[in-house]
Amino acid sequence: MITRTAGDDPEFHEIALRIVARSVELYRPAEFYFVQIDNWFDAKWLGFSGKILGALGVRKRDLTVPPFRPNRVIVQTHLSRDGASSDYIATDAAPLHRNQFSFQNLNRKIRHLSNSALFFWYSGASAQTGRGSMMLYRIADAELSSWYASWQRSPDWKLLHTQQISRAELLHLARTSNKSLQPTAGPSRRADLIL
Repeated sequence: MITRTAGDDPEFHEIALRIVARSVELYRPAEFYFVQIDNWFDAKWLGFSGKILGALGVRKRDLTVPPFRPNRVIVQTHLSRDGASSDYIATDAAPLHRNQFSFQNLNRKIRHLSNSALFFWYSGASAQTGRGSMMLYRIADAELSSWYASWQRSPDWKLLHTQQISRAELLHLARTSNKSLQPTAGPSRRADLIL
């Protein structure tokens, strides 16, 4: 359901899929969003809500949808947990990212979208740039949490930076999940060397 797109490095894509699958397996949200952004993005996007007066950046404790421009979104996937089987199925959802002024995003709170969800952003063009980034927002019973991580290929993928998640927690999430969000050819031979 979450397919590799043109420009994705296969190994970095696998790292992202494992982290998403493990997060979904651990937290069992009612729904999750997977959004691929066209290129690498840095940690300043974590918690960023928008700008006022065209220049002053605003960060809020009450997380809002990060104001990525819609033309940066390569693909958005939305899955919901089926009540009968507890499996996740692809469902339609309105685009998270809208064409709007930055200040209009200041009130697009995650808690207005769901009370049980994971929102996962993942960078594209990793094959060309040799860099990758991921960001996760989680809401569960009105409690919000978030983290950011970035990688660089040199020649294998190495974790460079984490924010609001420890290296050990990220290692735990990157372990092979019991459930797959898409058919794969099997775990990477470098699965334990990525972090």
